[in-house]
Amino acid sequence: MRRQCHTFNDVDWLGFDVDGTLVEYNHSCLAQLSFDKAVDVLISMFPTLNTTPRPTYLYSTHIAQRCVTVDTSRGNFLYVTASGVIHHAVHGHARAVDIASTYPSCRWVHREPPATKTHHQNIPSSPEHATSCVDMWTLGDTVFAPLYAWLIDMHDANKIALVTNIDKTQTTYEHLAQLAKQAIGTFYRTQFEVRCDVATVQEEKGAKRLLPHNSYLDKCIREATQTHCTRSLPPHIQMSA
Repeated sequence: MRRQCHTFNDVDWLGFDVDGTLVEYNHSCLAQLSFDKAVDVLISMFPTLNTTPRPTYLYSTHIAQRCVTVDTSRGNFLYVTASGVIHHAVHGHARAVDIASTYPSCRWVHREPPATKTHHQNIPSSPEHATSCVDMWTLGDTVFAPLYAWLIDMHDANKIALVTNIDKTQTTYEHLAQLAKQAIGTFYRTQFEVRCDVATVQEEKGAKRLLPHNSYLDKCIREATQTHCTRSLPPHIQMSA
């Protein structure tokens, strides 16, 4: 695997090499589960959202959409060419944005993914680019985008009311982006959390199995091993001998 070149189209799952054991994650299921959990969290925060249709996550076989940048200070989704020209812009899910008046130069600073720092960072300062953004580089970003667009639409339609004491340095749309990120993280902090730094690998009858130090997953794996039935495993974990 390491000595061969692969494109995203050739890969159907994401894996982590832990002590020589490859753990396969069903990333389409993982994205859907984290998205659904995030929607539930946001509805618990804003009960009025119960009266509106739930948003849907449209899974794409491509893990990232490198041409999309989310301007979280304005709630705009920008389609940017490789040369940095803003080709199209929408607010929320579908409302068109006047590019000339909002982004006078009609350009956006193109940045490569940093090697060590998080990809959520501020763009180099200029009058129209002094704003925070999210670039669609990871699976988590593809989950964030439709959730954030839904919150924008609900806020603009007066379906949700934000607390009045939000951070003075944040715009309303930056606050919505923060809520969306926190909601997505709920899934990984509860049902999915796997501490690979302390995980152990056991071998039984020639089969390797990952034993993460997490009560939820450990219980599922133990039950699946005892009953010889992997159907009781969380759907985002795939195990094979």
